[in-house]
Amino acid sequence: MNTPVCAPTTTSDRWIALAFLTFSALTSVIDTSVMTVVTPTIAQSFHVSLEAVEWTTSSYALVFGATMLLWGKLGAMFGHRHMFILGNLTFALGSVLVAWSPTIALMIAMRALQGVGAAMLNPAAIALIALMFTGRDRAVAYGINGMTAAVGIGLGYVLGGFCAQYVGWRWAFYVNLPSCVLAAWGAWRYVPVLREHPERRRLDYVGAVQSLVGLALIIFALIQGQSLGWWTVKHPLGLCGWTVPLPVSAAPLALGLGCLLLAVFTCRELALARHGREPLFDMALFRYASFRWGGIVGMLRVLAQFAVNYSVTLFLQMFEGIKALQAGLVSMPTALCGTIAAPLGGWLANRLGVQRTVLVGLLLQGAGVFWIWRLVAPALSIWQLAGPFALFGLGTGLAGAQLNTATLQDVPRERTGDASSAAVTLRQLGAPFAAALVGLLLESSVTRLGLAGDDRSAPGIGAMQSMMLAIMVINSVCLLLTLLIPNHVPPRDAPSAHDHPEDRNAR
Repeated sequence: MNTPVCAPTTTSDRWIALAFLTFSALTSVIDTSVMTVVTPTIAQSFHVSLEAVEWTTSSYALVFGATMLLWGKLGAMFGHRHMFILGNLTFALGSVLVAWSPTIALMIAMRALQGVGAAMLNPAAIALIALMFTGRDRAVAYGINGMTAAVGIGLGYVLGGFCAQYVGWRWAFYVNLPSCVLAAWGAWRYVPVLREHPERRRLDYVGAVQSLVGLALIIFALIQGQSLGWWTVKHPLGLCGWTVPLPVSAAPLALGLGCLLLAVFTCRELALARHGREPLFDMALFRYASFRWGGIVGMLRVLAQFAVNYSVTLFLQMFEGIKALQAGLVSMPTALCGTIAAPLGGWLANRLGVQRTVLVGLLLQGAGVFWIWRLVAPALSIWQLAGPFALFGLGTGLAGAQLNTATLQDVPRERTGDASSAAVTLRQLGAPFAAALVGLLLESSVTRLGLAGDDRSAPGIGAMQSMMLAIMVINSVCLLLTLLIPNHVPPRDAPSAHDHPEDRNAR
């Protein structure tokens, strides 16, 4: 018999709890965007190369993406509320140590600690929303939470640019301390204790190692492929001061080995489920069309969103000579329209259905990318980009927010933790894919147009045009795959069909 779930005492408490969950997710998104803008300033501060500083981003992304399955499972076993609070405190500690770091090596290590905290709190937040809210309230709740992607990226670029130019880059990380402590207090005060598995179950330690190493190798290959070379060795792989001689680049070797480990992990998890044992990740979730296609669309959509912001900011600084703060301001229309899209997405989902709301968002997102593609030319100003970035932000806000609802809409309550951690892991893979795509297109355009004897601005314009065309293709694929997601209008009654009787009584 399941243990009754401890729920918030009042309806208002649920929405207050949502505010703290959303605030915490917003902090982690802002932190990621900050790092993109302050990278050149950090390189100057430590007197190191940009490649060395890029490892601060790589270590964070590696740990974040590789450990989410593990933390999601532990949250399902011991309580998502506990995992969320612990994740915020870990992220706060990592942020303070990143800001304090006297050397780049220590900063890289502390960014990895930040990645641990982010991997704890993000899947826990998604799972808690699914467990606390049902029916039409869930669509609205995910709409509000989903605005963090659009708003966080915009605010992160502005905060990073401001700190880099005026108060010092370290303050961009110190500000995470009060934010995370406040989120942890809010979760302790308002978030209920929600455990999917009332009994303690044995963790699949072998599967945890396989998934962690496999995902880490894949993310490493995507992040470092452009630097190491996708086949021919550009730079030798160095480990602890030693150079590893390899006949081919380490990137394809890491990618192949990572995929092999994940294939072995999949076979193991299926075998455990067949024998009635507890797998680290329940592969049966992929039987749900909403989860299967929603997870893939979520990854591709994050890829597109990250690539647009990253490539445009890079173009403005490298080829237009615009400073970091001014380049960061280009994302403000995205942040403002993402805020508008949050309540609008929930309203539309409750009338048109979740899938159709995602389709509307993807159409607006694609229109914004097409507009940017038409505008790309020498002497491009941030004011010209305000319109297309506003349209793009409205689309990403609608699609991103309701993809959480779409992905988890058919998942039974007792599998919410596994499903949320897997969905967030897939989305996290979108960022390194985007970074690899931007680097590849930028390098190919610079090489091709440089050999043709074009002027200085031509490589940047060529890369931007190629980037926007690639994103339009990705967005079209997202539209087609979204059609495979069932369109459900959230029911008017609060309890979900998957809820247990005790859960309904508790609420």
